[in-house]
Amino acid sequence: KAAESCSLADMVALNETSAYEALQLHKSKISRLRVAGKYDEALTLTTQAATLQLQQKYENSGNELAILFVDIMTESKLALTPEIRNLVNEIANSFESVPSLGAPFLKDCISLTATLGPRQLGDAILHRQLAGKLWRLKAAEKDESGQDEGDEFRVTAVLHFAMGEAPEALWQQIIEEPSMDPAVAPWTGQTRREQVVALGVLHFLALENLRDAHVLFRLLKKHRNEHKIEKESLLFEFTDRLLLTSVRDARQLFQQLVKAYQAQLTYHPAALQLLEGPIAKKLFGIQAPPNIMSMISNMFGGA
Repeated sequence: KAAESCSLADMVALNETSAYEALQLHKSKISRLRVAGKYDEALTLTTQAATLQLQQKYENSGNELAILFVDIMTESKLALTPEIRNLVNEIANSFESVPSLGAPFLKDCISLTATLGPRQLGDAILHRQLAGKLWRLKAAEKDESGQDEGDEFRVTAVLHFAMGEAPEALWQQIIEEPSMDPAVAPWTGQTRREQVVALGVLHFLALENLRDAHVLFRLLKKHRNEHKIEKESLLFEFTDRLLLTSVRDARQLFQQLVKAYQAQLTYHPAALQLLEGPIAKKLFGIQAPPNIMSMISNMFGGA
């Protein structure tokens, strides 16, 4: 078996035609293992095959095997054991050169853990991995285009950092992001930084995770104190007051707060959607309009 596996690895490394033949041979072996109910072995072999293909830059074949991995997980209904998590990591890490394919793979794995696992939102560690990939995906796209507009990848990354209960990891990405560094982008850096922090706070609150919402904002305030940043923007002021309001039974105050700072909340549609949807409902007992709840459902369901 070792010699056979080695020969398949050699085939993948030889040329494109041989790599395709190796793909078919691997799929045939995997199919036999599935039929025999040997799901652990099938997942291991699928991971090995996907990694081989991706190492040689055969992204389509690697992606086909990654999809097959998810199919086997779905069919087997296996729990995400440490061993299977390692296999997921192997495939996800092999997609480093093509994060646009690695992100959907992790999303599919998260959906599986939400269905089969103990956590309704899906595995927190996988959410954090996906968030990191989405953040880097935008950076790669920006490097090629020279633009940094319509940053939806990072916006989605913020959601997954929240689902992964990772305020510190989100802050680390924010603080290391050049476009959010006032020293690099003196006109927009601080504003962008505060906007992403505010969005993170809103996502944590929408998930009723007040602890991590406060942690994220404290990290921003600590950074401001260390760098002697005294000027407070209206968005910073709103976020601070919202967090104070969130720990009180202050429905009317919350509504007045959102109304007073509405102009500062137009930087991304998700901000008002989160405030008028899940935050209003879960924290203050205010029923949101049906269209808002529909948009929020799409946001969390399609993330």
